[in-house]
Amino acid sequence: MNFFQNLRIFIQKITVQAAIVCLSASSFWACASRASLQEQRDEGGDFSKLQKIQSGVASYYSSKFKGKKTASGELYAPDKYTAAHKTLAFGTQIYVKSVKNGKQVLVKINDRGPFVAGKILDLSYAAAEKLGMIQAGNMSVEMYKYPN
Repeated sequence: MNFFQNLRIFIQKITVQAAIVCLSASSFWACASRASLQEQRDEGGDFSKLQKIQSGVASYYSSKFKGKKTASGELYAPDKYTAAHKTLAFGTQIYVKSVKNGKQVLVKINDRGPFVAGKILDLSYAAAEKLGMIQAGNMSVEMYKYPN
């Protein structure tokens, strides 16, 4: 082999190694970010510093929508912390706080709705369960902007 062939092989090996390092680092940060969001969901929040977006009545999705495509293109997963809102951008993260019991959950907007008069938000089953609204079916909530 001549010098240029050796150089090409060396560069290919370095490129592959760099790609592996980059993928490992991005996976690490994605996992760390997810853990951070979970911690945020589970901690009692100080809402005095957050911007309130809206107040009103929230309901939750029926299980019959499991696996159905949402307006964002994602499939509805009852075990994820997601919600439908009429105007907030897809991917927006908001805190939803129960007015009744003070419980809160961090959700991601991935659908449009609700299309029932008087409702401001449709929550996934997991989010509704976290707020303690499964038995009642709906609940008065406050929505807060998640500080990105």
